[in-house]
Amino acid sequence: MIRSELSEQSEVIQFCKEEGLLVCGIAHATFTTSFYAIAKNKKGGLVKGFPDLVISIPKERRKDNEGKCLFIEMKKEKGGRVSKEQEEWINALDNCEGVSASVCRGAKEAIQFISKFIEKDCEINYDLLNFLKNGTV
Repeated sequence: MIRSELSEQSEVIQFCKEEGLLVCGIAHATFTTSFYAIAKNKKGGLVKGFPDLVISIPKERRKDNEGKCLFIEMKKEKGGRVSKEQEEWINALDNCEGVSASVCRGAKEAIQFISKFIEKDCEINYDLLNFLKNGTV
């Protein structure tokens, strides 16, 4: 059975949370027939092709002590076409310093991509992480 892109993306988000990484999913697929909502999204900067996930890798989680920002365009393991706009965004972002961007087919591929950039054996400052997430220690 082929899992949906949303199912695959949810697994990646869960992995990031378990690793203590800040992750944000971009809600491109919010369906609406409201012309007002569509216009508001467009005016607010929502554009075609921007990657589905943004992940912050803090410098404390990296051997080189330099932070990294990851962008992932999720696709189902099988199927799913990369649009021209998605390709343009991935290429543009991947050419920025401190950034890596990729199209990943399925959760397994996305988790492997993320794992290349994090150190598993470093100590995480959970107080700081909780403060950044919730505003409390």
